[in-house]
Amino acid sequence: MRAEEGRGAVVTFKGPASFERNLKVRRELEIRIESAEKALTLFAALGFAVERRYQKMREEWRLGTETICLDHTPIGDFVEFEGDRAEAVAKRCGFDQEKALRKSYLMLYADYVAEHPEAPRDMVFTDSEKK
Repeated sequence: MRAEEGRGAVVTFKGPASFERNLKVRRELEIRIESAEKALTLFAALGFAVERRYQKMREEWRLGTETICLDHTPIGDFVEFEGDRAEAVAKRCGFDQEKALRKSYLMLYADYVAEHPEAPRDMVFTDSEKK
């Protein structure tokens, strides 16, 4: 679930990833909700529980029909290209697709925690990082 300041939240289902060349392809379904708190209460009533949390601050740009996303996370910044021509846009922006990461944020954070055992359980910003 992604909270949007003053605008409710977005709940996203992400299906299993597959790879075509170096591109990650997955089915995503999203719905907008008015209240993240009410959604969490609803999910709990349905028997779901929060397993892990991660935070990111996203900036988005459009180039034609494609979206370029810059995600700021507690473990670094990552760029994501979305759309049918994502590969061409990434190349145009100077990114080498051979170096593209295939891991999710949760997988990247597990690697980070393995190297930094003092890190918190969840990938969340500290108060000093939010400023």
